[in-house]
Amino acid sequence: MTDKNNYSYIESYSGLKTRNWRCSDRYCRAMITTSKSTEALVGTDLPEHNHGNGLLRNKARETEAEVIQRYENVHRATTAAVLQDISNTIASFKFPSSIK
Repeated sequence: MTDKNNYSYIESYSGLKTRNWRCSDRYCRAMITTSKSTEALVGTDLPEHNHGNGLLRNKARETEAEVIQRYENVHRATTAAVLQDISNTIASFKFPSSIK
């Protein structure tokens, strides 16, 4: 199960009317409860997690694949040159105010 913030959970207990879920990161204590009949979240608040939600990591993997594909046939495209090009591009990019 995945919540709206892209955190994933595994079922930890199933009662008569509810299911308890714990975060899939075994070192995280976040837990939620869902109704068996409606599969809706019991309560309104999602828990705090002590780790990232994987979105950044997934986006980085996608971007990495795109970069490798873009430079694979470029003559003399060394790792250092590619990383310098990426670094220069990022340094000149204007990020939204929410990213610091």
